[in-house]
Amino acid sequence: MSARNAIVVGGTGEMGQAVFGRLRAEGLRVVCASNDVPRVTSEALPVDVTDEASVAGMSDQVERTLGPSTCW
Repeated sequence: MSARNAIVVGGTGEMGQAVFGRLRAEGLRVVCASNDVPRVTSEALPVDVTDEASVAGMSDQVERTLGPSTCW
């Protein structure tokens, strides 16, 4: 996989956490994005995928922190 940064949308669920862990194991910098993130950290951001502004804001924050993400 050539991408080095990834965003796992819905990453707080069981499957999302499995994907998150696998991508990290592969050496990617991963951010979990979900509507039920318990607290904002460098690895977890809140997002409402039904709100375009929320998705754009989350994406901008990830890009400022990690650089462009090419794996969603």
